[in-house]
Amino acid sequence: ITVPFGSGAAELSIYDVRGRVVRRLDAVAVEKGVNTVTWDGRDSAGLSVAAGVYFLTLDAAGERTSRKAVLIK
Repeated sequence: ITVPFGSGAAELSIYDVRGRVVRRLDAVAVEKGVNTVTWDGRDSAGLSVAAGVYFLTLDAAGERTSRKAVLIK
């Protein structure tokens, strides 16, 4: 994910194609620029999710950026 705003703590939310929150990764430390976050393909209950399209939303410093991702198993 490329962060177009300043550094600090952020929240990364992962949504399925129906718009349901699959998992939230709180307090992810980010710097302005390109950042790497690894998601293990599990939901908030620790269960493995299905392969498919997911949407990632990063909220930090009052800004929001979103990207589409494909989980391949």
